[in-house]
Amino acid sequence: ADVIVEQFRPGVMARLGLGFEAVSKINPKIIYCSITGYGQDGPMRDVAAHDLNYTAHAGLLSLSMGPEDCRVLPPALIADIAGGTKPPRLSVGNLDAKRDFSDARDIARAYALAVDADWEPGTILNLASGTARRIGDVLDDLLRLSGLEIEVVPDPARMRPNDTPVAFGDAGRARAVLGWTPAIAWERTLRDVLDDKMRV
Repeated sequence: ADVIVEQFRPGVMARLGLGFEAVSKINPKIIYCSITGYGQDGPMRDVAAHDLNYTAHAGLLSLSMGPEDCRVLPPALIADIAGGTKPPRLSVGNLDAKRDFSDARDIARAYALAVDADWEPGTILNLASGTARRIGDVLDDLLRLSGLEIEVVPDPARMRPNDTPVAFGDAGRARAVLGWTPAIAWERTLRDVLDDKMRV
């Protein structure tokens, strides 16, 4: 081979005897491209990375169709398209619905605060950004940040007959009880999701 493109976690190809050092001894002119979701080094280098992880991280997975016990992937596989594993075409449903998105890191921080907080048992706290974002605007933001030209195609099969037009949360009680507010900017969340997938 003259070109190898692999997307295993760092170290897997070397363990299989197919790392760059081994292959370049056979073909010194080899072009060797390693694509990983979280990079070749850093704290998450060994974490399995798939579009499912990124859509969950960005909050898009909460918009997936299907019953609670049988969720399906949302159609916004932009990171996979950017990584070259999907064609540049998205089939979409209702882009006018508005939803509340939160960064998973903000939510994890709230959980950590809740462990040490002094609050009444049974108290219900909403963790939310409090902002209703139009799905079409979220898609536009992702496309803009990705720098890709992707065809967006409405698909009637993806339309929900009883779709809630607007849904967002009020985290006022979480602010009062935990002193918690979302800290990670919306654009950073989107950039991190895309960068994790597109990093080579």
